[in-house]
Amino acid sequence: MVNLLGNEPMRLNRNRTDELKSKIKKASTLETMQKMLSRLSIHCFHKCVPKPEDSLDSRQRMCISLCMDRYMDSYTLVARALGNRLQAELKEGLEQQTQQQRQSQS
Repeated sequence: MVNLLGNEPMRLNRNRTDELKSKIKKASTLETMQKMLSRLSIHCFHKCVPKPEDSLDSRQRMCISLCMDRYMDSYTLVARALGNRLQAELKEGLEQQTQQQRQSQS
């Protein structure tokens, strides 16, 4: 088995594992944000600039700005709703586990 982490022992200590998880999470978050920004740019550009020219007029700039604001507001709203839903499901799952444990102990 190849050790991809250099000369460290194959068994990683907890700090190193946590550090790797953190790096992976940051990279994933960055990739997600880059994809969102790309979709946002494409969507708002197509919506607000029907015929590309050398520069954007004030109306097009305002349209793009408002479009981006609405997109970000919608994204934030959906992310919060999803987070709340996941928390509720997690709480419900933990409560069910607790009930099952109590029943099995009885």
